[in-house]
Amino acid sequence: VLNKNTNSALDEVTRGNQRGFDIFWASSPEAFALIARHDGFDAADCAALPPEGHDVFALSSIGWAERAGAALAMPEDWGDLLQPGYRGQIGMALPSRSGTAHMMVERFLQVRGWRGGWDYFLRLSENLSTLTSRSFGVIDGVKSDRFALGLTIDFLAGTEPGLDFRYGQPVMIFPAQIGRLAGGTAPDLACEFARFVLSDDGQRLLLEPSVGRVPASAAIRDRAGAAVPDLMRHAIRLKWQTYDAGLAEQRYWAVNALF
Repeated sequence: VLNKNTNSALDEVTRGNQRGFDIFWASSPEAFALIARHDGFDAADCAALPPEGHDVFALSSIGWAERAGAALAMPEDWGDLLQPGYRGQIGMALPSRSGTAHMMVERFLQVRGWRGGWDYFLRLSENLSTLTSRSFGVIDGVKSDRFALGLTIDFLAGTEPGLDFRYGQPVMIFPAQIGRLAGGTAPDLACEFARFVLSDDGQRLLLEPSVGRVPASAAIRDRAGAAVPDLMRHAIRLKWQTYDAGLAEQRYWAVNALF
């Protein structure tokens, strides 16, 4: 297992997967669109995966985390993050180093439009304390009191004791995916692993508190009770706006450079 930020992983895989990795999984839908454009997935003789070679295994969303009992008021919505009271109090990861951060920026660009999305992040930059090099750096910064609030994805904050997390509303749903890479060294094992992750047993495992993921399986979610937050359930039913991974893929490097 090689744990790399999304951009570094993309660079390695799209250059030909020379080290023969078998599985790619991440929370960033545009990462899968980019790999697919380079013919980087292989679903041959693998009934567990659709023809494109990758499938959704979990659903996630973004918001912000702070230390439990912190004196700073928890923001209620995305607009609150722009208030002067949060000047120098917010940390986020660089989109060019974090697939989660890139996904967040791209979502704003799609929902608010190109100008409206960039306007939001220009205004947000007035309140940023730092830009971390990885998604995990945001959580570490909140825990170590480097800054009060961290923009993050739900499962990173939810598995950390002593942190409170709030979804940004409207809740934006992102499909985390798993795929079998072309040029892997153990394609049969890769297919079997994907089959397990997508099976009922694998989907139930995602609900364990130490994992803290929302399963893609509607049947498993329906039986999960409080393990799936009500805001996520509502957002999944509402589907107020789908995420255009193809558009995000087309301007992936441009968005990173502009940020």
